[in-house]
Amino acid sequence: MDWGASNPAIAQGFPWPIRCATIKLKEKRLRRVRLPLGWLCCASGSWAAFRYHETEGNPLFLTELARSLVQSGALLQDQEGCWQLITEEISPAHWPENLREMIEASLRRAPTRAQNLLGPMAVIGHTTELPMLREMLHQPEERLLDRLDELCKGGLIVEREGQYQFHHEVIRQVVYEGLSADRKRLWHRKAGQTLEILYADRLDELSGELARHFERAQLWEKAAIYAERAGMR
Repeated sequence: MDWGASNPAIAQGFPWPIRCATIKLKEKRLRRVRLPLGWLCCASGSWAAFRYHETEGNPLFLTELARSLVQSGALLQDQEGCWQLITEEISPAHWPENLREMIEASLRRAPTRAQNLLGPMAVIGHTTELPMLREMLHQPEERLLDRLDELCKGGLIVEREGQYQFHHEVIRQVVYEGLSADRKRLWHRKAGQTLEILYADRLDELSGELARHFERAQLWEKAAIYAERAGMR
């Protein structure tokens, strides 16, 4: 790994260097792919975020993602031999079908009553707390805890100091993409309204998150208000 001044991220002015991993592919013409785990240089020459939690360093996910991106043409090699990501965002559509099928099969194995928590959790974002789910779903804490325990036992989510998150970001993405457009709008609206209720004294701090939820809920006026507040921070 290159941690010196020659590192592209340092040269571009980022406060942290690129962390890279070399992935070996079976294809004869594509022996090795050098993937940045933090940031990738796009073909346009601009920098785009490639979130580390897309793979969270999991070798299987990282290898499968690299192979899928190359095959789809989203990851190309330039004249200098560097691999560049030319898509704006990594989504479940870029993951190989067999990996998505594995995740979807795991989701189907979860008890139906527990599955009902997955959609709201995927919409809320990376982490979820019990008060947020309680307010959004209007269900008793004990019932919610039982269902969260079932999801933990099934390996779909993990609990860390009262915060719940998907075992892997890819699982959250697959759940989110499986929601209908109307369902996404509904849960984003409820997530935004719940944040306003629970954290009325932290609205400026959460303004970016609130703007995102209300934008995706298509509540444009509220989204604009919070986006403006976020821009003033």
